Amino acid sequence: MTTTSIRVGCADKYEALKLASMALVHKSRQTYIAAVLDIIGNEVVVSLKDKSAHSIVMRSDVEAERLAAYLQSVLEGAHRVGVAEAAGDTVYMEKYA
Repeated sequence: MTTTSIRVGCADKYEALKLASMALVHKSRQTYIAAVLDIIGNEVVVSLKDKSAHSIVMRSDVEAERLAAYLQSVLEGAHRVGVAEAAGDTVYMEKYA
């Protein structure tokens, strides 16, 4: 099993906790994020599986682009998120095939 990890910086601890909770639903080991709708500056706008939309404010525009790119293969079904943990304003994630 191949894993790929990333650390992304959010604007604050609240945004990091929000991202971690959306990225991985612990019981089912699946992501609650259904799609990346848009990237507006340092905000990543996502659609959840319940059809609601939310923004995640990242530390910078670069962090927003990195997060969206990392999630792309998960949203396409090629990978699954195995770990999503918030520590302060940073989120550590691992995905695997």
